[in-house]
Amino acid sequence: MKKTNLLVFAITYMALTLTNVNAQSNVFPASGKVGIGTTTPTSTLQVVGMTNNGSDASLKILTGFQGLLLDGNGMDGLTSLTINGVTKKNATICPNGGNVAIGAPAGNSRLYVLGTANDGTNAAFKLQSGTNTLLMDGNTMDANAHFWINKISKKNVSICSHGGNVGIGTFTWTPSAKLEVYGITGTILKVSGPTESMDIKPRSINTVGTFELNNSGADISMCSNGGKVSVGKNSPTSTFEINGMGNDGTNATLKLIAGDQTMILDGNEIDALSGGLYLNSNSHKKVILCKNGGSVGIGTDTPSSSYKLSVNGGIRAKEVVVEAGWSDFVFEKGYDLKSLGEVEEFINKNGHLPEIPNAEEIAENGVNLGEIESKLLMKIEELTLYIIDQNKRLTKLEQHNR
Repeated sequence: MKKTNLLVFAITYMALTLTNVNAQSNVFPASGKVGIGTTTPTSTLQVVGMTNNGSDASLKILTGFQGLLLDGNGMDGLTSLTINGVTKKNATICPNGGNVAIGAPAGNSRLYVLGTANDGTNAAFKLQSGTNTLLMDGNTMDANAHFWINKISKKNVSICSHGGNVGIGTFTWTPSAKLEVYGITGTILKVSGPTESMDIKPRSINTVGTFELNNSGADISMCSNGGKVSVGKNSPTSTFEINGMGNDGTNATLKLIAGDQTMILDGNEIDALSGGLYLNSNSHKKVILCKNGGSVGIGTDTPSSSYKLSVNGGIRAKEVVVEAGWSDFVFEKGYDLKSLGEVEEFINKNGHLPEIPNAEEIAENGVNLGEIESKLLMKIEELTLYIIDQNKRLTKLEQHNR
């Protein structure tokens, strides 16, 4: 009991010395409770005094130039406030509930910090480890070096899992997609692997290595609601447009491969590198060429514009149908059939039959099959008329000679 009274006396004496309170206003109960500023202390040491004004308070503890001020709900260090700075033990605040506010009288979160805006050097909340610093204010977070998330634990990171968008590139900009990256020029997004990388710009994608889309085998849809696609150029004018190299017989602007079959295409050429070039070989549908004009050339790159088909070489066919006018008009009454004498005179003068082109014309212009067939038939029909006439004369002569 004596030791307890002695301890209480020592504590009371220290308090009196620190606070300069008149000894007559203090109580020294034998029960072990000491009151300063009150006659009814309820704790071992209870101090009732002035509110903390930054210089004085209910309790003031001084050590050299360091000072600690305490009142009913505040604790201030005159220079700085350090908790467990020497022992470096754990410090626990509000283990059973309640919130902690820094820079504000009260907060509605477990830790509420009200401070200055992030200026790149200081902010409402500053975390420092060695030379690395993290600054945070109400809506920004900055690191003075690289900013890492889950670098050590390598766990998953979820952002805006319940809604909202993420923007990279400016703090005055409202992202319009789940992830939107804003850049003026150059690469704004880079995806890298050990030996390959992909640079994404506002209007282009560049890769180191082969650029693959859906190598898993899934379908790819482009411009399904409109728009155009181009390869090798900007500003396409067709739904799909390719600008590339000329056809050299091995490679071209577009190369299609199926098994051992290869077809190459450029602006005006199509070549099958093996097996021949087939059109509708499986569907057996019609093939239409130059429907609205133009000419087709086989064996020539300068087909005559006067004909739909120009062939430099032979044609072999089992059947050819030519639609042309016919010469049955020879048998009509009133047809002007030249006499054999007139025909002989024409041949002697021109070297060919009437209405039939000469050799020079054929060499220069070729032969119109439909027209020449009709004219040859005309000559056959004329010849038939000549034979009929000769037969009549022979019959009459025979009757006369009987």
